[in-house]
Amino acid sequence: MTSERYEKLVAPLRRHPRAVAALAGVNQALTALCYTVYPLLLLFLLGERDARFWRCLLVPAVSFAAVTLFRSACNAPRPYEQGIDALLKKKRTGHSFPSRHVFSAVMIAVTAAYLLPALSVPLFVAAALLALIRVLGGIHYPRDVFCGALFALIAGGIGFWLIP
Repeated sequence: MTSERYEKLVAPLRRHPRAVAALAGVNQALTALCYTVYPLLLLFLLGERDARFWRCLLVPAVSFAAVTLFRSACNAPRPYEQGIDALLKKKRTGHSFPSRHVFSAVMIAVTAAYLLPALSVPLFVAAALLALIRVLGGIHYPRDVFCGALFALIAGGIGFWLIP
């Protein structure tokens, strides 16, 4: 995404300072939602002495470690490091590809799909919205969020459904 294309995309948001503040607030709220739901799912499984607890702990943990290592090896720059005037300001540099926030949100939704399919629907919607916000905010490129989501779908699919 070029700086010009990004500016065209976010021009309506820039004209309304409350929209930018709302974007930041929704970003934080969706992140908090995802990171609250996952421990609650694990606590539920633990409380029920459900044998799926270990799979629901290990598949996301191993996948998160793998995506973190891959991301560190790539160390791709973030949009705001390459001349894009981001709506959401961050101090972090590099480690843009793939988006770990989107990976985590999608992995949590996949975990929910394995356990309680009805719960996964709003979580997938939240993950998609988070991906959109991360791009609009200038924190990630579209490829970063797409690959983060894809990695979670593949790893979750393998870990929850293909491995017996």
